Amino acid sequence: MRMMLILLWGLVGTLTACGVFGQAKFWFINSWTSRGERQFYPVYDWLGNPLEGSNWLAELYGGPSPDSLSAAWGFEDERVLAMFPKGGLFIHPSEFIVLVHADDRGWAWLQVKVWDIRLGTTFEEAVAKGCGATTSRRCFMREGLYGLTYTRHRILSA
Repeated sequence: MRMMLILLWGLVGTLTACGVFGQAKFWFINSWTSRGERQFYPVYDWLGNPLEGSNWLAELYGGPSPDSLSAAWGFEDERVLAMFPKGGLFIHPSEFIVLVHADDRGWAWLQVKVWDIRLGTTFEEAVAKGCGATTSRRCFMREGLYGLTYTRHRILSA
């Protein structure tokens, strides 16, 4: 019995502490109404024109630290890519709540990435070609009331 306790304490002494991460939900939209006032943060191209059409996609990236961002996912474990139907507005046809990796309190770093799909099926492919892709500023946000927080930051021009 004594030998068992010594082995158990030896095992416990070799365990290392590690961070625990969870998931957080965010609305992936750039237009909404708050207290009767419309909030709209359109996305522009490098000439100052609002993005529009089927050539552009937006994707939310998130993570517990600024250097650990990965693509957000939907409730069916799929990538959530938003399109630009008009005037810099991005929407997903059926889902606008996305999940990201977060710390144990629901805080996450967020960044929206936008690219021209003629340059690649992912943001990283478009960046590798040297143009047609841009990102928003990174922001640190917490999952909010009713599990939702808006991504309020305007996308920077390419």
